[in-house]
Amino acid sequence: MKEKIFKNFSLKVLSVVCAIILWTIIVNVNDPNTGYTFSNVTVQLINTESLTDNGYTYEIVDGGKISVYVSGPKSVVTDLKASDIVATADLIKVTAYTEYVDIKVQIVKDGQARTDVEAMPKTSAVRLNIENRTSQTFNVNIENTGALADGYSIVSQNVSPNTVRITGASSVITTIDTVKAVVDVNGFYGDITQTVPLTLVDIDGNALSMEGLELSKTEVDYSAQIQQTKKVPVKYNLSGSVADGYSLGNVQLSQEEVVLAGNSNLLDSIHEVLIPADTLNVSGLKADKTFTVEIAKLVPEGVVPISNKSVLVTVKVSNSYAKDIKVGTSQIQFSNLGASLKAVPTETELTISVKGDKTLVDALTTSDIKMVVDVAGLTEGTHSVTVAVTLPTGCTLNGNVTVQITISNGNQTTQDTQQTTAAQ
Repeated sequence: MKEKIFKNFSLKVLSVVCAIILWTIIVNVNDPNTGYTFSNVTVQLINTESLTDNGYTYEIVDGGKISVYVSGPKSVVTDLKASDIVATADLIKVTAYTEYVDIKVQIVKDGQARTDVEAMPKTSAVRLNIENRTSQTFNVNIENTGALADGYSIVSQNVSPNTVRITGASSVITTIDTVKAVVDVNGFYGDITQTVPLTLVDIDGNALSMEGLELSKTEVDYSAQIQQTKKVPVKYNLSGSVADGYSLGNVQLSQEEVVLAGNSNLLDSIHEVLIPADTLNVSGLKADKTFTVEIAKLVPEGVVPISNKSVLVTVKVSNSYAKDIKVGTSQIQFSNLGASLKAVPTETELTISVKGDKTLVDALTTSDIKMVVDVAGLTEGTHSVTVAVTLPTGCTLNGNVTVQITISNGNQTTQDTQQTTAAQ
């Protein structure tokens, strides 16, 4: 068997080589037909203005990328590329009720249409979603990200233009909730001027694609003024008296501190924001009242509030409530008492009637009550004098308070004590 295989072996090899050469010559001379499938061929839509000019917009649902089978002479087919295949869908006769548009395919090589090959799309039609085309104008909202340098704040900021007109499919336009200009201000301590791209956001805060939409502007010019800041307390004074039979209760502030921005020299001169008494006039009040006070009116020009622009001051008013409170006379302070004189109350305790808001009056302690007696012009002896009583805001004195005091010569008392001690 072995001998038969290798007998005339060289002749057999030569025969195979000659056969291959002969077949190659035959193939090249005859150029037989062959076929090949090209994938991811883009379908071009033509005459789209027949829809857009009539107020419609469109979206390719299916068939935007197709496969095309090309057959023809092998020498031609093997020389083709996917870019030589032109697939089109003509919208010239399409209406709002059309869903599918036929796809036509041809081979264009070096700018010349080839008729010696046949192209067959494996997807025969492109599927469209056609909708009414609508436009809507949106305000441009500013969103800052990042943190400014410590001690600085944005005094004012704006964008130009501050509105944008968006045109597209009505179903897409209705999903737009907000148009934002998102600005990264991290680390800034000076004024900002920059161009910022716009972002479309739905009601859930998710970013939307701009594909298929026409925007009058895709970016806006942003500018911001940045200044130093300072936090100061808010104080107030009241004027007037509530109606008879009513008492002033707590005074509540919507914010007890305010952040101000401005020139550093101006800020250094501000230690508090004081709401003047004539702004908070409670005359004749029989019920609670809330005053709205604009901070900008209480600070120097060139300084602006950064936190809330106004403070709400709520004055509580209630029916009068009276309560007697016993206070030790040791709390009495004497003013204008001569250096050599001594004043001593003849009683150890006083009863003071206080009226006002029940909550405030019930919370009152003796340490909250200040009592002063002016003894100017009084000589040695016993005197009945009026006590000046100071109470916390919301509490008032119900009637006058008097006390008996004895004024004596302090030096004489000391001498008598020394003589008594010596005699003993």
